[in-house]
Amino acid sequence: MARRFARYGVALLTVAAATVLMQGLDPTGSQTPFLLYFGAVAVTAWFGGLGPGLLATAASAVVATYLFLSPGRLLPDSPDELVRLVVFALQCILISVLSESMLRAERRSSEALAQRTRSEARFRRVVESNVIGMLFWRDTGEITEANGAFLAMVGYEHDAPITKLDWRSVIVPDYLPRHGEALDEIRAVGICRPFESELLRRDGSRIPILCGGAALSRPHDGEGITWVADITAQKRLEAELRDSAAVIDTVNRVGRRISAELDLERLVQEVTDAATALSGAQFGAFFYNRVDAEGETYMLYTISGVSREAFAKFPMPRNTALFAATFSGAGVLRLDDVTKDTRYGKNAPHHGMPAGHLPVVSYLAAPVVSRSGEVLGGLFFGHPEAGVFKERHERLVVGLAAQAAVAIDNARLFQAAERARAEAVGASRAKDEFLSVVSHELRTPLSSMLNWLKVLQRGGARTERFDRALASMERSTRIQAKLIDDLLDVSRIVSGRMQIDHRPVNLSAPVRAAFDTMAPTAEAKGVRLEAEIDGTLTVAGDADRLQQIAWNLLSNAVKFTPAGGVVRLSLAPLNGNAELVVRDTGRGIAADFLPHIFERFRQADAAATRAQSGLGLGLAIVRHLVDLHGGTVAVESAGEGQGATFRVDLPLMGEVPATGQHRDEVS
Repeated sequence: MARRFARYGVALLTVAAATVLMQGLDPTGSQTPFLLYFGAVAVTAWFGGLGPGLLATAASAVVATYLFLSPGRLLPDSPDELVRLVVFALQCILISVLSESMLRAERRSSEALAQRTRSEARFRRVVESNVIGMLFWRDTGEITEANGAFLAMVGYEHDAPITKLDWRSVIVPDYLPRHGEALDEIRAVGICRPFESELLRRDGSRIPILCGGAALSRPHDGEGITWVADITAQKRLEAELRDSAAVIDTVNRVGRRISAELDLERLVQEVTDAATALSGAQFGAFFYNRVDAEGETYMLYTISGVSREAFAKFPMPRNTALFAATFSGAGVLRLDDVTKDTRYGKNAPHHGMPAGHLPVVSYLAAPVVSRSGEVLGGLFFGHPEAGVFKERHERLVVGLAAQAAVAIDNARLFQAAERARAEAVGASRAKDEFLSVVSHELRTPLSSMLNWLKVLQRGGARTERFDRALASMERSTRIQAKLIDDLLDVSRIVSGRMQIDHRPVNLSAPVRAAFDTMAPTAEAKGVRLEAEIDGTLTVAGDADRLQQIAWNLLSNAVKFTPAGGVVRLSLAPLNGNAELVVRDTGRGIAADFLPHIFERFRQADAAATRAQSGLGLGLAIVRHLVDLHGGTVAVESAGEGQGATFRVDLPLMGEVPATGQHRDEVS
């Protein structure tokens, strides 16, 4: 703000000075009224630029007109005087514009110079800071300058004659083609993209670098700069990360394999081999902790890195001071030189390693402890050189020992489960045998009762009450016999002893027999029984078992169909099969129970079906018998109260002489 006032104040001062001089030199100003005012405008425009110059122009025009051109008036009296005033104003404006242009050019030049000076200073500070290496060069290969960081990288001192070297001489020859490409890129666009290379040090060693370059001027005049960053630490870290990734991959791979391994010997061998390799040990071993009737012993379970024969002549590790920490589960033991440990060599009879023992200097041991805290054994590793095992090796071995413990626990659980399964199979077999024996034992007296009932029925005169009693006894006895037959069938199914005699069978015969057998029961309950049977269908199977399939389906339908309902049976060919369909208008089946309808002992509503008797075995027997005949069975129901439809498909063999198609109805 102050500078602005100064600039415009100069305009007023120069006009005032010109007026004083004009009155002293030419008081009337008749000849040259604007003579000194040109100087006032020029000085003002040179100092302040366009704005102050225009102010000086306007002030000079007013003062010159008022004092000299037309005294006492602000505007000229005559056209000639007006023309002179206008010409003066235009000339002063031109002077102001030109002065403004010069001032701006001068300011730009000063700013550019100051910016360049600052840039050069910053650049010099960067170069001299030695944060990264900087190298100045010419296209001819000459090194013109290098900072301390670069000199340190290549092994030169500041007083060393590096500037007499060719920059190509400090580049590993394998990377020279890449540097040539970078130089071409600098010539073309003034800069090159960073790339990795290697410097050749004065002592012949190599150092990995990341470098980039740029031209010192545009267009490129043959001089440039290269910045260089030492990436030795980065390369070392990358190598360590690669090693770590390989280790993690190995640990994960071993973990997956041992977690799925249920054979104890293979499991422990896998762990021992992996831990020996990852720890860098020359040999490793797994000792399994076993307690027998005579006390504590240790058995060599597996070894790695050396043959079993080489280890066979050495005694097993005893619970000595050195091994106690491992076999007791106290923790990991890592020694750079086991022979210098205070616990080494304290126990007889060997007082150290036996003669001819594998040379162990570096020593690493970790206990293998189960989830329950039981010490399963220990992993032991050795190397003939000192200081081989580091902390990371210890962590790896501890991790693998933990995985081994879990895997051994799993293997033990699997073995226990296998034993339990075998016991369960034996128990199930014993149960089936028991059911078979009980069923036979029950069937014998029931058969005798049936025979006596038949004798009584063939006797003399009987009262109506006597006949009802006999009928009731016969019906109850037959129900018991059917239950026992079902139990026997289930026993045969479970034990795999259910067999059928495959012979050509006209399917209409056993189906019609089942229909006729069920007709009295349906009639007594008030259920109408309808049938439509094709007599030309032949299948390979057992006629009695086929009749049992049809009877069980009809019995199930009649059982769950209320009085006044209808049960329809149909037998017809369909797509190369004989299709037996039993459809009823009874209680139906809930959707959530449909998948379980053919399972043994399953009933949708046990409380409701108790009045109908049965053990829920009929449909399970049907499914198994259909399977034995190579067929399929399915059920459909729209829901409770909507009835049910059972479909049995049996493969056809061919045709036998037709017995006709029959339609029967019982109500």
